[in-house]
Amino acid sequence: MALAGDAAPVGSLRPNAFGLHDRIGNAIEYCLDWHDPDYYQRSPANNPVNLTPAEKRVTRGGSWLHPSFRQRAALRGSVPMGHRSA
Repeated sequence: MALAGDAAPVGSLRPNAFGLHDRIGNAIEYCLDWHDPDYYQRSPANNPVNLTPAEKRVTRGGSWLHPSFRQRAALRGSVPMGHRSA
């Protein structure tokens, strides 16, 4: 089990109401999508996935480094390729 202020090993936290483990608050999800701030204005309505290479990739959710109000599945951000963080 991880200490407060640290990432937890996969599967070590209790599942949420949907039975999902580790979805929010442990690590940010690094997504397949490339980041383009204008993509949703021209994307398909269903399942938009931006596969056009760019400088950054999309991230979802919040990590243990974020305040609690940012630890939600709808949080969308971006990071440069190769970015690493605690």
